[in-house]
Amino acid sequence: IPAPKTGSPVTGLISFQDSLTIFTQDNKYIFTGSDKGSFNLRQSTGAKGALSMRGITNDENFIYFVADDGMYEFNGSADKNISSKRIAPLLDGCPLKGDITPIVWKNKVRWYMASRGSAQNDICVLYNRAVDGEWEMDTDVFVTDALYYDDADDNQELIEFSSLYNMAMQAEVGYHTLGAPIDFEYRLKYDSMGLPAQKKRIRRYY
Repeated sequence: IPAPKTGSPVTGLISFQDSLTIFTQDNKYIFTGSDKGSFNLRQSTGAKGALSMRGITNDENFIYFVADDGMYEFNGSADKNISSKRIAPLLDGCPLKGDITPIVWKNKVRWYMASRGSAQNDICVLYNRAVDGEWEMDTDVFVTDALYYDDADDNQELIEFSSLYNMAMQAEVGYHTLGAPIDFEYRLKYDSMGLPAQKKRIRRYY
């Protein structure tokens, strides 16, 4: 890619819109056809490349990937830099750009990445596709990869894999799955037992 060779290594292969999109670090190529007589390889008009395979994800309409200068959206013909000015400092300060992992879930693209000075992924920035240009950030998210169960007979769960432990977690649930204390009041059922002065006890559960 391209013939006969290139100095830019292949970083990803994505089946997208009835063709094979081949990413290199500096460019991308589109491979189409069904047999030897119809195979065709061309350079994409959207010429941005991806840093690594784990930095690429896609749905039916777009491919999302991490390039050397930002986060991009590819529609099959053109690239769009979706990184905002507020996200740029986080990307510039990320020490592990090759480990940034995007996943599409619930109409948002979640980008798991490392903050400045961190040795593992510990934050998540979310691109809201319903509101163009809106970004959110979630801290203390120690996730190295994620898997979306999106088949028709699945329940649309997102499973996250910890960057600290050999552990899988269900995303966006009402409890902390890494063993941290619950940070809200847990009020036990009140029973007077004939003593009106008895007070509710507040306990911290782990």
